[in-house]
Amino acid sequence: MKKAIKIKLVGFWPGFDWEKSVFGEILQRHYDVRFCEDPDYVFCSFNTYPFEFVNFDCVRIGLSWDTFSPNFNQFDYFMSHDQIMFEDRALWLPCFWDYPEYIFMAENKHKDIDKKIVKNKDVFCDLIYRHGKDDYGYRKKAFDIFNQYKPVVAGGLFLNNMPHGEVVTHGREQTKLKLQQRSKFSLAIESISHAGYISEKIVHPFAARSIPIYCGHPKTAQILNPKAYINCADYDYNWERILKRVIELDQNEDEYLSMLEQPAFADPCYATHSYQELERFLTKIFDQPPENSYRRLRDVPGHKYTYCPSMEESWLKEYNALCRTHAPFHEFYKRGWLKGYLALMDRFNIYRQRKK
Repeated sequence: MKKAIKIKLVGFWPGFDWEKSVFGEILQRHYDVRFCEDPDYVFCSFNTYPFEFVNFDCVRIGLSWDTFSPNFNQFDYFMSHDQIMFEDRALWLPCFWDYPEYIFMAENKHKDIDKKIVKNKDVFCDLIYRHGKDDYGYRKKAFDIFNQYKPVVAGGLFLNNMPHGEVVTHGREQTKLKLQQRSKFSLAIESISHAGYISEKIVHPFAARSIPIYCGHPKTAQILNPKAYINCADYDYNWERILKRVIELDQNEDEYLSMLEQPAFADPCYATHSYQELERFLTKIFDQPPENSYRRLRDVPGHKYTYCPSMEESWLKEYNALCRTHAPFHEFYKRGWLKGYLALMDRFNIYRQRKK
């Protein structure tokens, strides 16, 4: 009989599928997972009202698919891009683990490569993004420079040049994967360059057996095999030099196939080993009673002294309550529209005064 655990998900984005996530898969295999409003454990992401986790005084497990760094004053455990060693409380989990099936496909991508694969690739290079907001404008620059050699297929919303404006996705139809399977190269350009931050942007091309042209943090060799992709950092982010290397591979089939035959990861069994590490991290939390799983500093009931983390938590609660009671203001602030909204309200108030 499986141990029952009471869980609450907080801050996850609309459409997040817990059962298909790597966390849901692991926990449901080991435990009888029960979702409720009085949980013993909170799984927290950061996609809704700020600091929503403060409303739950239980074991808190943070998860960052973005560049949020752990706050161990408020969380007992945290999984993030930061390579932190902190007893049993931290786990380095690159955000491409949001797509576990692609990681295992990437782990096996170098097996059984033959020359027929090149004949099936009728697209020179793809660029698939919702926006062009990367740190240095490299997405637009790469698109323009590479197009001077051969057409680049832009399948996302950004610079879309697909027939009839079609937008590819990694959803149920896997149209993104299908396009990248047809591509010899894929422009894999991160929004930011930050230590430890590696997203699905390079894993998706690996899974599709396309060669990634990767622009992100230069030190990726802990996870990625440098012989399996083109690292823009090796060319000082000079796109003319990068294109020259791409042309060499494009015009030399044997050299192109040699790179495809390289394992995606420095550890050829990275996906399996990392999955096992995540499984150990989670089961250690949930195998013990909830009261033994607490790690963060908490006030002692009946004592007058208030620890600094509790003071911080009280401030976060106030901010969270403010965001909830002033939801429209928070939404306008997030979208950068607050100044315009307030100006509009001023005009409306002036109009009301004149009507009186």
